[in-house]
Amino acid sequence: MDAEIQDVIRQVHASPVQAVVVVTGGGAQSISRLLRVPGASRTVLEILVPYSERALEDFLGERPNQVASVETAEAMSRQAHSRAVELAEADVPLVGIGCTAALATDRPKRGAHRVHVARCTSDSTVTYSIEFTKGLRDRAGEDTLAGLLVVRALAEAAGIAPDMSMPLDPTEHIVIGGSGDPIDLLVAGALDRVFVRADGTITPNGRPNGALLSGSFDPLHVGHRELATVAAEALAMQVTMEMSVANVDKPPLSASVIRERLKQFEGIYDVVLTKAPTFAEKVRVLPGSCFIIGYDTMKRLIDPAYYGGDPQKMTKALSSIAQLKGRFLVAGRLDNGIFGTLEDVPVPEEFRDMFESIPEHRFRRDISSTHLRTS
Repeated sequence: MDAEIQDVIRQVHASPVQAVVVVTGGGAQSISRLLRVPGASRTVLEILVPYSERALEDFLGERPNQVASVETAEAMSRQAHSRAVELAEADVPLVGIGCTAALATDRPKRGAHRVHVARCTSDSTVTYSIEFTKGLRDRAGEDTLAGLLVVRALAEAAGIAPDMSMPLDPTEHIVIGGSGDPIDLLVAGALDRVFVRADGTITPNGRPNGALLSGSFDPLHVGHRELATVAAEALAMQVTMEMSVANVDKPPLSASVIRERLKQFEGIYDVVLTKAPTFAEKVRVLPGSCFIIGYDTMKRLIDPAYYGGDPQKMTKALSSIAQLKGRFLVAGRLDNGIFGTLEDVPVPEEFRDMFESIPEHRFRRDISSTHLRTS
């Protein structure tokens, strides 16, 4: 795990973001982690530990109602961001990180053992909270997790989707909240979806109308456009592009990459952003949707190999899609020199009503994003 964390911190130090980090009650392990990876001077403007109640009150400019709370973490992050603005000597992205915790100590605590972390930028505040299971770890163990949460918050502020594990018990969860930029909140996990209209209007948790054409859109190409046009005619409904910021077999997209890809759709298509890499997850976020897919995706959808080789998992996933009224419009595609269509795929009988085919004479475009990127 240390190697994972060091790699994430190296990416943070290589980014342009600069930060002021403030911790109280816990999370101090993040300080040593950040400083022992070369390049910390490019990232860290200041680190503060206002540990006593008086010190924290002086830092915030007021006495908090409760020290270990989401509200206090947010207030700390706002003050930290203001301090970063004072200290920064270059026009770079700035973030304030606040961490407040109530951890295991040498005497029993009546309240929950917990940590709250907030990151504040110029346009959003995101919070992360964990309530620890009492007795599961000693103070050092809880502080390790608090420190990891600080590193995650800083990494996400730097536009990095951190590939680092959090060794939580099944009874423990990271609760994410916040306010501000919807794309930042989606990446952090505080929103299920973000609806972006062609005119640039952004609606947190907005619901698109019509069918969904899912893809990574790296880039948006003529095949996507033609398929959207044919699907809209076949279904007699509007088509919205759906882009998941999380992927099954690729790293998640950062907020900066998402914003760059969205530029392709300006003035052309509405887009709904999700964190749902599989169709079983997509239909939970957008129940009742019709998904427009290609032949290769269709093959994977009913192939047990993509469910860990377990046919029961495949059946369960398809059943969950059916229960939420999901359905699919399938376009053919050239496959090993042969044009494959829905009719060439052995769909289980009980799920055939979920699928409809676009005839070859209505749509055929032998092109892929991978081909365009490498050509």
